[in-house]
Amino acid sequence: MSGHDPDDVPPGAAARRDDKAWNDGAVPEPDAGPSPTGTLWEPTPTVPFPRPPAEADPTADDTPVPSRPRYAPWTSRAAGWVIDQAVMVVPLLLAIEAAASAHGGWAVGLRVLGVAWAVAWFVGNRVVAQGRSGVTLGRSFLGTRLLLATSRRPCGWRLALWREVLHLLDALWLVGFLRPLWDGRRRTFADSLVQTSVLVDL
Repeated sequence: MSGHDPDDVPPGAAARRDDKAWNDGAVPEPDAGPSPTGTLWEPTPTVPFPRPPAEADPTADDTPVPSRPRYAPWTSRAAGWVIDQAVMVVPLLLAIEAAASAHGGWAVGLRVLGVAWAVAWFVGNRVVAQGRSGVTLGRSFLGTRLLLATSRRPCGWRLALWREVLHLLDALWLVGFLRPLWDGRRRTFADSLVQTSVLVDL
C-alpha cells in the first residue's frame, strides 16, 4: 500500500478550493505573497489586485537646514590681515634696506628678490590659497575662513583676486575696513560687492 502525502496538491486545486470557499461565503486565508523561490505574484479571491508600493511623502524635505553662520569678529579679521601683510612686507623691507648698502648688481638683485617674494606671497596666500580653501596663513592662526555668502563654499581664485582689488575702496579713509564693526554680517565693502563673508572656522 503506497502512502499519500496530504501536502501534495494537484496544480489548480488550490485555486478551485479558494473559489469554492468564496462561493460558500467563507473568507479564505490571505495569500502569503511571493514564494521564496521568486515566482511572480498571482491574483486570488482575497487579493485580486497587487498592492501598490508605499510612496514617499512628496512634501517631505530631506535637505539639511544650514546652521546660522557665525561671522568672524572684527578683531580676528584684523589680526589675520596683519599677519598676512607682515609676512609679505617685512622680507621686502629687509631686502630694500640691504640693497641700500650694496653696490652694483647686488643692489638690483636684492630689490628684485624682495619684490618677487612679495608678489609670490600675495598671489599664493591671498589669491590661490584663499580662493581654494578660504584660509590664509593669518586666518589659520585666528580660526576664520572666507566663504561665499550664498553657498558657504570657497569663492575661487578669481573672486579672491577681485576682492583684493576692491579693498582699495575699503582703504578710502579706512571706512571699509572699519565697516565690520557695525555691519550686521560684518562685511567690508569688498565683501558686499563680491558676496563673501568671513566666518568662524568650526
